[in-house]
Order: sequence, then C-alpha cells, then structure tokens
Amino acid sequence: MNILKKEENKMRRNLDEILDYERCKKRTEKSRYFTEIFFEKYPTKYKELLENYESVDFLKNTVCKYIDNYGFEDYVVIYNLELKNERIEKEYNTITDIIEEMEEDLEDYKNSKFKDSNKDEIEQIEYNLKIIPKIEDMIPIYGESGVYYFIFNKITGAIEYIEVGDMYFKNEKLASSFDEFIENLYIREEEKKPYTAEDVIQVRRIVESMERYAEQYDKEKERNKNKK
Repeated sequence: MNILKKEENKMRRNLDEILDYERCKKRTEKSRYFTEIFFEKYPTKYKELLENYESVDFLKNTVCKYIDNYGFEDYVVIYNLELKNERIEKEYNTITDIIEEMEEDLEDYKNSKFKDSNKDEIEQIEYNLKIIPKIEDMIPIYGESGVYYFIFNKITGAIEYIEVGDMYFKNEKLASSFDEFIENLYIREEEKKPYTAEDVIQVRRIVESMERYAEQYDKEKERNKNKK
C-alpha cells in the first residue's frame, strides 16, 4: 500500500460506527448512475458504498447533522441509502410527475379569471419550482416516495434534503459532498431521539391543510358576497 493510500485510509471514518452490515445489500447488477465517469467527477473516500451496494443500511438512531437555511444546527433521521437502479428510476418518474403537476397548476392559476385572488398560490408554486433542482441534475438516494428525498445534486456535488409534498416544497443542504455527508452521520442517544422527517411532515400537512381550508372558505365567502 502506497503512502497516499495509507493517508487516505487514516482520514476515513470508521463505518462500523454507523452501518448495519447485516442489513446492507450488495449489488446484483452494476449501477447505471454511480459509474466510473461519476466517480471521476465526484471523487469520494467512500466509493464502495455507492458502487457496491444497492442498499446501505444504518444503525438505529443514525442522524445527519447539518446547518439549516437559517444558520441553526439541526439533524434529520436517516435509515438507509436506496441505490438500486429500479428504485432511482421509479423516484425520477414520481418527482417528474410532481413537478409537471405543479407546472400545470401554475398555468391554470395564471389563466384563471380569478388570477388576482390566486396571487399567493402562484407565488408559492413559482418558489417551489425554483428551489427544486432539475430532474436531470439530481440523483434521489433515500426518502419516502412522493413526500421527501435525500438527493445527490449533480451540479454542486452536495447532498440535499427536499420535501415535495402538497403545496409546500423545501430544500436544505445537508452536506457539501458525499464524504461530508457520511462524516456528519452519528448515533443519537435514544432518550434524545429527534422527531423523524415523517413526524415533521405530518404535523406540517395538518397545519397547511387547515390553513388552506380557512383560506378557501374566506375566498368562497367573499365571492358569494360579491355575487349578491
């Protein structure tokens, strides 16, 4: 082993601290996404995780710490990386459908005779479409289908967390690279277990649904008033 290789190994974290090897699944076919061309553009000390596994499973209570869009330290639970070709392609299709539906909604709102009263909806959809990377610029590596994802951003090399459910989209950068992402993972004590992404999304959905209902009720009430 040459000196450079020895130095590289010294700088690697001990993956035994976070990986559940018994549940990890080796690839049965080569990745169509994590290829030699990919690794030339995005070199990583943890190449074997992306290249050799279709599922990388983490130990219980593994979380990723990151600095949120407001400058505060936060963390999110992660269970595994889902790297199988079919899984990635399925999520590409799901995300594409969501984006296309948003674009159609935006067009309908803009062409509506109630365009002025739909101003907030138009602004929200335009914002959503702005913060989500183009489908060809991302690789989804984990998430709940149609709700939230951890993605590899092919433009910046960053790992990002995006929410794509309902009317509210969100994008948070978890790490500037795959190496930083892996090195930001740690086991959080169970008594201090954080809310999962699913918990946060569920609460947000309830609040947003109530707000939308109230807003639609007020608009309908105003329209009926104007008709009189």
